[in-house]
Amino acid sequence: RYNLYAESPRFRLEPVEGSYVVSASLQVENRGDTPFDGTLEMQVLAAKAKGASAPLRLAPRSSARVALAGATVLEHGKWPVLFRARSSKGFAALAIRFDEWLTYTPLTIRITRPSYRNAIYATQRIDMVRGEVSIGLPLEKARGLALRVSLSSRVHEPLSTEAKVASATVPFELPAFALPVGRYTVRAELLRPVGKPARGKQSYQLVAEAETILRKLAP
Repeated sequence: RYNLYAESPRFRLEPVEGSYVVSASLQVENRGDTPFDGTLEMQVLAAKAKGASAPLRLAPRSSARVALAGATVLEHGKWPVLFRARSSKGFAALAIRFDEWLTYTPLTIRITRPSYRNAIYATQRIDMVRGEVSIGLPLEKARGLALRVSLSSRVHEPLSTEAKVASATVPFELPAFALPVGRYTVRAELLRPVGKPARGKQSYQLVAEAETILRKLAP
């Protein structure tokens, strides 16, 4: 039979008319030898919160990150979040609770490579720093703006990349092959173009910013 396991919830809050819309995702694995076909449900255990659900289909010995959209909470804070999976026949297959801080931040940086503690170890060969920036602003206001992600340090010249915002999550890559040992700042800036480009350069107004730390460790 199927055997479901879940971990690593992620949450994004977007302010909408006096409340927050919660977009979430959960990593779900079917460790059994039978396919699972059903529904994944999420409920934030807070006053007047609204839940969300999404189809869940997993082959035997497979996993997937399942997105759930449309839940709401009146205010951000630390709340219990309950996930339940039910089969197409209505049988309970999973119930797991996470106590999570659901907070609204305009920008959130998540580094995915290196994948451990935002650190490049001496034994690792990493050519590119990869990650994603989650945008908490309402997407209709952020779409079309520029997102600049930069890597700076006292031991290396600055590196940066830019992309236009088309979705609530924007991936990025920065070269890391020759980075010397040291502490680096990864900075994300959401920028609104101002006026027309002059001599090939565009002026911007800063809308939101966020920073996180990356380390290249010595042997």
